[in-house]
Amino acid sequence: MNALLLAMDASGSAASGAPDSGSMGMTDITIMVFYIVGIVVLGCWVGLRHKRDSGEAKDYFLAGKTLRWPIIGLALFATNISCVHLVSLAQAGFDSGLLLGNFEWMAAFTLVMLGLFFAPFYIRSRVATLPDFLERRYNRACRDWLAVLSMVSAVVIHIGFSFLTGGKVLEALFGMNIYHSIIIIAALTALYTIVGGLMAVVITEGIQTVIMVIGATVIAFFAWHAMGGWEPMKTVLSLENIFGENDVIRTSMLRPHGDASGMPWYAIFLGYPVLGIWYWCADQTIVQRVLGARDENHARVGPLFAGLIKILPVFIFVMPGLFAFTLYQTGKLKVSGTTVVRKGEINLTHAIQLTTNPLNEEQVRRLTEAGLYADGRVTDMDAAQQKGLLSADAARILKARRRVAAYTLAPEAAAALTGSGFYKGGDVEGMTRAVEAELIDRPTAEFLKAKAALASFKLDGEVLKQLKEAELYDENSHVVKIDEAVEKNVISSEAAAMIGTYGDPVLDSKGIYGVMITQLLPPGLTGIMVAALLAALMSTVAGALNSIATLFSFDLYKRFKPETTDHKLVWIGRVTAGVAVVVAIGLVPLLDSYESIFEGLNKIISHIAPPVTCVFVLGVFWKRASAVSAKLTLWFGSGLGALVFAIGALARRYPESAFAEFPVVAFIKGHPFMMMAFWMFCACVAMQVTFSLIWPAGEKERASKLYWETPFEPLKDKGWPGLGDYRVLAALLIVVMVVLYYFFR
Repeated sequence: MNALLLAMDASGSAASGAPDSGSMGMTDITIMVFYIVGIVVLGCWVGLRHKRDSGEAKDYFLAGKTLRWPIIGLALFATNISCVHLVSLAQAGFDSGLLLGNFEWMAAFTLVMLGLFFAPFYIRSRVATLPDFLERRYNRACRDWLAVLSMVSAVVIHIGFSFLTGGKVLEALFGMNIYHSIIIIAALTALYTIVGGLMAVVITEGIQTVIMVIGATVIAFFAWHAMGGWEPMKTVLSLENIFGENDVIRTSMLRPHGDASGMPWYAIFLGYPVLGIWYWCADQTIVQRVLGARDENHARVGPLFAGLIKILPVFIFVMPGLFAFTLYQTGKLKVSGTTVVRKGEINLTHAIQLTTNPLNEEQVRRLTEAGLYADGRVTDMDAAQQKGLLSADAARILKARRRVAAYTLAPEAAAALTGSGFYKGGDVEGMTRAVEAELIDRPTAEFLKAKAALASFKLDGEVLKQLKEAELYDENSHVVKIDEAVEKNVISSEAAAMIGTYGDPVLDSKGIYGVMITQLLPPGLTGIMVAALLAALMSTVAGALNSIATLFSFDLYKRFKPETTDHKLVWIGRVTAGVAVVVAIGLVPLLDSYESIFEGLNKIISHIAPPVTCVFVLGVFWKRASAVSAKLTLWFGSGLGALVFAIGALARRYPESAFAEFPVVAFIKGHPFMMMAFWMFCACVAMQVTFSLIWPAGEKERASKLYWETPFEPLKDKGWPGLGDYRVLAALLIVVMVVLYYFFR
């Protein structure tokens, strides 16, 4: 076997870079160009026409409070379902199955809270921004803090991550420089947003929502069709790997305690409301659509409509990613030569685990004395584990070694491989090519490579030591930067060939949606899908830019210069939006450091949300919540979130350091971000209750009446008759979600 050829097969497949942009035909390019030009012209025309009819700042920022419930619901959905969602939820489906679909379905319950409890306050108080609401309920200090926090989160979460995701997709599709593509899209979006205001945003969002749903549905259909349906997908997921494990759990929304994802069912139910209430009920970018409602009933029903639409993303965003995984497993989705495979990196996890004895001499001696070790093997692993003589990890590796050693390739598969030139002397020379030729599936290739590794893989420990010292080998992930190691002469070409032969390619699944577009869609539809991605990106960025402009103009600038005219206030908002675009582009390299887009986004949210959620919830439901307590909770809670975020990042960066062994640090490191969000929320509630008892609410807070006397008070308001009643619609939405969770539990 030619070892260097095998190394190239494992590590060099990414050398060709992104797929050639020439795969897009003239029809696709025409559709994309017409869409971009059309949406920009429409946004500018609508905004300028509305401005000519009114001319007031509040009309620019709040669309003259004329929005009806369908537009509100579609706008809420469109602002939320960004390019980040289209791409990152597909990545999540590819990486972990339906699990992260919980962030979509749990949103329905939070939107019920927005419609029933929060929206009436915002409409009755006639506020322009959420910080304005906080001032009326608490004091000016709370308003200022939330204004700054909302602007920061809008720049990082809504704009920064959208730019990153859109840039990644366009890079994968066209080979464009990520920053060039980001700047072009940012300029076009900023044009119609800054010129047109909120009316331009919500009208274009309504159109783009339809395009997004159609485009995502199209690719979902083709992914389903390529796999052959639900049952063939489940058959592929049931295939066992070398450790005797399968992937059937990927179809489950609710995972058990100890699940490898770190998000068991209770973490979802406890942690998501903390993130969800902040995002849906207390974030200016989202709630601004509700603030523009024509009356209270429209403000209530709009979020309920959005909650109903939020059912769709699991089926048209997440599930296609799951189908992409099974297509990848069977070789029908080919990632070699795409940006999904990291160039010059090799994963040695399986090779090292299988060829390294998990038992030391002392363990062998104790097992022998217990009569559980003979002829170089553990005779009864279950008994050894029960007696505490064998760890679960060691047993898992030993069982895998036996399973691999006993594995035999089916004769017909061996014949097909031999006839294709991939199978020589009992070894597979090009397993990636064999899988993508659809001669074998990926689990079979894994067994064959593992069997070859057991027989031939021998990597001197000194080589790994040299790689680690050069910071080219990660002991935790077992990933080697092989190309860089060869270039720097850290290891020999023979060692590099050995690593490349028996290691596995490292995937960067951020670009999987781009691969799905280019490989699953027939000619003519690629342009529609690219238009949908651009629609998602432009929609979210547009909404966030308008919110930032509103916050800075109304909450900060006008505070210090109350005599400012409406005309100048609008101009200040436009300048602010332009600055926000520049800052967000500068943050892209930092945000790109996260392995998963969706995880990175929600990790940041989980450390921002707890104090804000606490202050809003207690402010609405507890009349004794005082202004001083809210101010201190926002300050100390935000500081706590920043501290926990920093500690967690350091502990994960240096897992073997003495710092990581401190009890508090170990607690933070050992808990997933969803549970940490819940614990920080509990701490913030304890803070605010304690502070409210020490500094009771004054006359201003009690006189504001911006709280419910009882939780049932908001349900007494009269709604539309019949099925249009917001209470009936909320109950129906909850029933639908419970039924869906039952079927996908």
